[in-house]
Amino acid sequence: MNKTILNSPSIRKYLAKERKLFIAFIIIFIGCVSFATVISLDHIRTLSIRYEPIEVTATAEFQGSQNVGTRINRHFEEVRMVKVDLPDGSQGQVRSNDIKIGEQITGFKVI
Repeated sequence: MNKTILNSPSIRKYLAKERKLFIAFIIIFIGCVSFATVISLDHIRTLSIRYEPIEVTATAEFQGSQNVGTRINRHFEEVRMVKVDLPDGSQGQVRSNDIKIGEQITGFKVI
């Protein structure tokens, strides 16, 4: 009796539809897990960046425009920027209201 019910065309059609729905669910689930893995690996890579302290010298100051504010209210503002010389001869810039020209400060460099 069970064999005749399962061989019914309407039952087979229903089971095929359920099977397709289950397969689609599994594919979507695997996609979501893969996406979450990629995102978490990126965050782990960001958190595991190593820095080393270096001494830099402030050489010049200038006014720079920087985007400040909250997520909802963003706007450009003129801010004081300081050019710094790194020990390897390259230059960088730092936003600061406290650093004086010629002053030596400790900065951090990505290893």
